[in-house]
Amino acid sequence: MITIRQRLLFGISAAVVWSVIILILSLKEIWRWLEYPYSPAPDLNIMLWIIGISVFLWTTRFRVDIHVEKGYIKHYLWVLGLKLGIKKPLGEIEKIFINRQLMKDHVDEYYYIFRNEYWAFLKFTDGEKIKIKSQRNKESLIRNLKRYNRILKTIIIDTTTDPPVVIDS
Repeated sequence: MITIRQRLLFGISAAVVWSVIILILSLKEIWRWLEYPYSPAPDLNIMLWIIGISVFLWTTRFRVDIHVEKGYIKHYLWVLGLKLGIKKPLGEIEKIFINRQLMKDHVDEYYYIFRNEYWAFLKFTDGEKIKIKSQRNKESLIRNLKRYNRILKTIIIDTTTDPPVVIDS
């Protein structure tokens, strides 16, 4: 049976190997076309697009900034150091709560891996909910939320247990 860590390690190593192969082939093709006086073939353009898209995918992250002193929250995409998002005024925070999501990963058409992932949400008094963090390990998520809660000064509720438990900050 393949464990999640082995599958993750295999996926990362396969992605790195394919990225290196594409980069080597692209550089070889670019060098080859620099030697000739006519314009490059369409396959060079395709390789350059693949490199650009792979760099974009490897560096894009979804993040949330909460500034209590300045009074705003910002959802943004972090792409190559650029923060692309919109600032919204920070409302009154009601609580932070943790949910459990059952994730299903397809290995092939007959074999699935099920795993739990824990998601932390910030709930405002107007009912709006914002996902602020997700992790596979519940204890490390709670540790991180306790650090955030020193600034936010609200309650943390673990809804993955029955009945829900209030976590001491």
